[in-house]
Amino acid sequence: MALIEIESLDKVYKSGKLEFQALKHVDLRIEQGELTAIVGPSGSGKSTVLNMITGIDRPTKGSVVINGVRIDTMSEDKLARWRGKNIGIIFQFFQLFPTLTALENAMLPMDFSNGRSIKERERIAKRNLEMVGLGDKLHHLPSELSGGEQQRVAIARALANDPRIIIGDEPTGNLDSKTADRMFEVLRKLNQEGKTIIFVTHSKELAQRAERKITILDGRVAAAV
Repeated sequence: MALIEIESLDKVYKSGKLEFQALKHVDLRIEQGELTAIVGPSGSGKSTVLNMITGIDRPTKGSVVINGVRIDTMSEDKLARWRGKNIGIIFQFFQLFPTLTALENAMLPMDFSNGRSIKERERIAKRNLEMVGLGDKLHHLPSELSGGEQQRVAIARALANDPRIIIGDEPTGNLDSKTADRMFEVLRKLNQEGKTIIFVTHSKELAQRAERKITILDGRVAAAV
């Protein structure tokens, strides 16, 4: 069984009498430990695929099974708890809280997990920030960090609960090429340590460096190699 199994998936968005089908009969398998890039033109459905995997959005038809668990039929509360334990998300625009330090931002996902003391949460967040090269900027606010440093905080935050799957929606989209290259190397290192990495990118260079490339065109999987 694949780690992620998407079968016969459709996604239709409605606005009044208008309908737009973002995904059309998508079948997709992603194995444990893969480093996968999802590519395609703007509006093709790439981010919608990610939203199905994370459970941020639900399919109109079809199923999403991750590690043997069907997530598209879960209640919102159960899904939120499942997501917090199993998936780390890195957003294009970082989405850091501006009034919290790097350490506090990296601790946030652990606030919703039971059984960890504040001291333990701080230790884990500090370790993750040190891993991405920010051990000397634990108490800096986002406004005091460069774009690349903010993205590294976002990666550390995604690792807070030691998830099996890391999802990136254009995780290097707002970074210069040198910083984007460093960010990709962080993701590659995490992959080598056993994490399944799935990211959307418009960068042909980054996509070519992934182990696998999935192309989405007009809401369909055009290629998966």
